Formats: sequence, C-alpha cells, structure tokens
Amino acid sequence: MFLAFTNSFLCLKLIYLSCKFCISSAVFQTGLVVLQFQPWLCCSPDVIALLNGEAVITEIKCPYSRQDLPIVDNETKMCFVKYLVYENDCLCLSRKHEYYTQIQVQLYVTNLTKAILFVYSSVQSVVIWVVRDDNFLSQVISKLEHFYFAHLIQQLHS
Repeated sequence: MFLAFTNSFLCLKLIYLSCKFCISSAVFQTGLVVLQFQPWLCCSPDVIALLNGEAVITEIKCPYSRQDLPIVDNETKMCFVKYLVYENDCLCLSRKHEYYTQIQVQLYVTNLTKAILFVYSSVQSVVIWVVRDDNFLSQVISKLEHFYFAHLIQQLHS
C-alpha cells in the first residue's frame, strides 16, 4: 500500500514538473549511483530529468506534516517546512539543512551542476533550483571520507 501511494505521488509530481517547465524531454530513474574514483561514496537521486538538453537532478519531497496544507506563504514570506527559507526575497533551500547536503552530494557523485528540489502537497507545489556549491562540497566530502575510513571501516573490520 505504501509503495503504491509513493509511486502514484511520484508520477503525479513528475507530470507536474514536466508540465510546469514544458521543456523536459526525458526523465530517468537511476537507482544507486556509485562514484567510480571514490567508490565509498554513492547516492540515489529520485530522478534525473533532461531539461533543455541538460541533465538535472530532481529531488522530491512530500512533507507529511503539510500533506493538505500550503508549504510556504509567498505574501508573508513564511515557510512551513524547516528546510526552506527566504533569502533576499527569494525562496531557497536552507544551507544548514541535511537536504542541502544530500542534494550537493548527489550533484558531486553524478558530476552534475544543477538540481531541482520539488516539494509537493495537495494544496501547493514548490520548485527550488539548487546549484552545485564546490566550496561546500570540498568541506563535506573530506569529512565524509574521514568518517568512512576512520570510523565505518573500523567498525566493519571488528
């Protein structure tokens, strides 16, 4: 039951996304993507869409707490989910939230430069563009590498 619910929402969101931009020529589900030169690092993007000839990661969120409620109020600049913020009157993904790290690592592993965060409720859908942040990634990837080799591998060997 849950799987069918998730898949139907995924289809609905992808259709909405394609219609909103009217430029999507292909949508791909990738499964697990392992980075060849750093095989300890991988990701599983929801979808990779081809928009105007450019591959773009599409991360889809359906916050249960907002399933029948708006996600943001554009007039008052209020966000009702913790991962969205207004910066300079522009709605964006908070750099302090784990979803920012998730999307940035997906961009790194897939070697892409742009992602779309698609947040859906039955009342409102929000599309946020996220651009690859190499300064952020240089810090995060080194921390992930340290954690993997200093802690995770040690636990697996013991």
